[in-house]
Amino acid sequence: MNILITGASGLIGTALIERLRGECNSIVCQSRSSHKDESGVKWIKHDLVNDSWDCLSLLEIDVIYHLAGQTSTYSSRQNPIADLSANVLALLNLLEHFRKQELPPFVVLAGTATEVGLTDQLPINESLPDRPITFYDISKLTAEMYLKQYAREGFVNGCSLRLANVFGRRQPGQQRDRGILDKIFSRAVSGKNITVYGDGNYLR
Repeated sequence: MNILITGASGLIGTALIERLRGECNSIVCQSRSSHKDESGVKWIKHDLVNDSWDCLSLLEIDVIYHLAGQTSTYSSRQNPIADLSANVLALLNLLEHFRKQELPPFVVLAGTATEVGLTDQLPINESLPDRPITFYDISKLTAEMYLKQYAREGFVNGCSLRLANVFGRRQPGQQRDRGILDKIFSRAVSGKNITVYGDGNYLR
């Protein structure tokens, strides 16, 4: 089995590489920064929005973990065009390339639980209507809808994982407004105070 991981240098991507290493024929990792190849892991420096996928023209990919994207709600509001490019256009470029494969790959899209918007119904499930309330939610939901349509057309197979608060080891260069749980856990294990602003009822 040949695996492609986009956004492979991020928090989820680095953990996924370690999990899949040795369990498949090859792992191809995409990143906008340069990395050295490792045993069973090939890195490609590639911009999903602007670059051609000719570098993968000879390799049939079975499963794609599409983890690349813009993840800041604040940044999406400041620059919605850049947000749309990173979260929607990048996916479309990926889907357009791999729809040409003889055997459709399975695409796993990293979505967000906030695509559904605010709701009093818990737990959240697939039957709830989507009511996104931020630019970020809209771009992630749009990407999910494109993936579903490509799957309906038979170009790919796939699913979208609506992830909530992802946490783990913080990555170098991680955006300051990301990783709230990592920050809280780090302060807790260090014996430092944890500040809760307001009355503690803030919805996260």
